[in-house]
Amino acid sequence: MERKDYLALVHREACIFLDAHEAELAAAAADPERRPEIDDAIQEQLKGALADIDCPEDVLKWSGLREPDPAFWREADTWPQAVIGAALAALACDVRTCALLVAEGKLPRLRNVQVK
Repeated sequence: MERKDYLALVHREACIFLDAHEAELAAAAADPERRPEIDDAIQEQLKGALADIDCPEDVLKWSGLREPDPAFWREADTWPQAVIGAALAALACDVRTCALLVAEGKLPRLRNVQVK
């Protein structure tokens, strides 16, 4: 996966998330205690997107999340589980950040985005 493909994926998934959860995202932005609810919803959405990615290491390479939670490395039974867990967290962080930027009008909102 090239960087431009990753960024397009993040932008598309952020717009899909906003279409379904814009009010919840705004509430979580105002009240950080609600952020786990948003993270859970984003991660649930992204499981399908992550399954379509051939190389989850590419997510870690291109993500803005520089230091995934060390628990992913310690708690996983196998290396692939650790990589997929960290990749899901990284993708969720990027999608949440992108969704906030779109909601603030700093990035364009994609219309008629289809869920894969």
